[in-house]
Amino acid sequence: MFRRLLCATAGAVGVLLLLADARFTGGVFRVTLAARVLWQGSPAELARLVPAIPGFLAAAALALCGGALLARALPRRRLAAALLGAAVLFSVFDPAVLAFVAERGRLSAPWYLDVGDLARAIGIGLLGLAFLLGVRGSAAGEPSGRGGAGLLPACLVAGVLPATLSGLALDGEPVTNDGRAQLFQAELFARGEVARDVGELSDFFPARQVVPGPRAFSKYPPGYAAALVPGVMVGAPGLLPRLLAMLVPLLVFRIARRLGSPLPLLAAWLSALSPAVLGVGCLWLSHSVTTPFCLLFADLVLADREEREQGRRARARLLAAGAAISIVFLTRPVTALAFALPFVPVLGLAATALVVVAALPGIALFLGLNGALTGSPLKTAYGYYADRVSPNDRFGLVNLPTALSYSRFNLTRLASWAHGGAGALLLSVVGGLGRPRRAWVLVAPIVCLLLAHALHRFHGIPWVGPLYLVEGIPPLCILAAGGLGVVARERGRLAATALVVLLAIGGAQLLGRHLAVARGEMLERTAPARAAQEAGVERGVVFVPVRTEDERKRHSLPPPALGVEQLVFARDLGPRNVVLLERLGSPDAWRWDPEADVLVALASDGVSAAE
Repeated sequence: MFRRLLCATAGAVGVLLLLADARFTGGVFRVTLAARVLWQGSPAELARLVPAIPGFLAAAALALCGGALLARALPRRRLAAALLGAAVLFSVFDPAVLAFVAERGRLSAPWYLDVGDLARAIGIGLLGLAFLLGVRGSAAGEPSGRGGAGLLPACLVAGVLPATLSGLALDGEPVTNDGRAQLFQAELFARGEVARDVGELSDFFPARQVVPGPRAFSKYPPGYAAALVPGVMVGAPGLLPRLLAMLVPLLVFRIARRLGSPLPLLAAWLSALSPAVLGVGCLWLSHSVTTPFCLLFADLVLADREEREQGRRARARLLAAGAAISIVFLTRPVTALAFALPFVPVLGLAATALVVVAALPGIALFLGLNGALTGSPLKTAYGYYADRVSPNDRFGLVNLPTALSYSRFNLTRLASWAHGGAGALLLSVVGGLGRPRRAWVLVAPIVCLLLAHALHRFHGIPWVGPLYLVEGIPPLCILAAGGLGVVARERGRLAATALVVLLAIGGAQLLGRHLAVARGEMLERTAPARAAQEAGVERGVVFVPVRTEDERKRHSLPPPALGVEQLVFARDLGPRNVVLLERLGSPDAWRWDPEADVLVALASDGVSAAE
């Protein structure tokens, strides 16, 4: 009776959440249960917490139901399954996410769908658990999936699908200011430059994430921009990242087999179709380079462990591991350190020293570029940008309670974005319970990534979920595949197949909705270029009104290679426009009118309309 009641309750709540799919971005949901408010809040702020108590109770109820469902469905390790299932579901339904979304500010709040995604993810997870509970176990046994016959299609999908989605939904545009800054730096590298000298013209090009001033350069480390260079030189900037994406399923398959996963091929497909990994590939973000090289590092380290257990050790493999992690360091230094740290016990001190030696050339290149850009090897471009433009981008500006709240928010998004449903985390928990001696190798990098970025104020963009945990999603796929193997063994293949279908539907819907939102912003960002194309303007200067911070974010204008005949987009500075026009030899000029979305011809002074 109890089992049937839990099954019916989970199914009913799941259906209601899927039907509601609500986006609560105001009202009582502005209230957060974060410890910061409880510890530091005024009496008035504490009083505002009262309406949020029902949400807190709902979270607790869902956690208890989820834990009970897991305990009933999986007879082995019942207590551990119940406790971990409850903890995961409680983290998934975190009222703090509602406050985060509501308080993002006028620019970002309308673009966040996290609360609706959260409702849908929990609904999918509960429906899956209800079905899992209702299906009786069978003697079918655990499905076989250790062969690699379907690996090549997974690799092709991982590389081709992001390119296709980006072309169809986003016209191949980077969309984010991060991607635009990386593309700008790649174009500099392709021309043999590390920075662009713009002198007194810097005010005309207020590009976000590009250091302003006489010398303009991207604030980001050089690894991803360097990966774009081969594509820039042949007119297809995303070429190398797309090829690297094909390595992710292959490396996941290899790592899963090394760790004894029963379904390495399923893990490879889960990584190829993860909404977060696909979203990163669509949006020109550096994680599309760090993810495959993090996995390559892990694969090489685990291979070394196998060799050592057989009394052999190949130094070439350790040197390759050091080179792989140095590429990650050149792209995302904090990620490199966080991901690599848990593998030190696997390597041992002597092998770790050899890996570090192999990574030294990459580290030296990173320090040398710092010196060329900022004047100090120890001063990164990221820190330089924070000093001059955005102090809030620094690490360590949040206190412990806020860091805890951010971490729970990241777990909330991870549950939705790993595969489109809260069930993905629950499956990973089950998979970890199935192989406790091996699970720590997969869990530790995720935990370290979470801890390393807990002290950062910014926690990702709307379209790819927990941005700083992307490198941890492939290990999560291996755990989830193991969990599906346990489900198939305990409840039958039908239950496991149904869960995979539910997650696939949730992932497709999640990514599709976010790409639709991203397309809306892409059209807004590229409006001046499209207006010029419609007007047949190919050379000259188009002045874009950039008066507010919102407009600066929406219309990021990196400085072009001045002196080359091309179409230049610059900030409209009124009477000062003549300075840029004189520098360029008095070309034709237009002003983009955002209200009418047309170009208005200007006179030679760059201010008055031409007759």
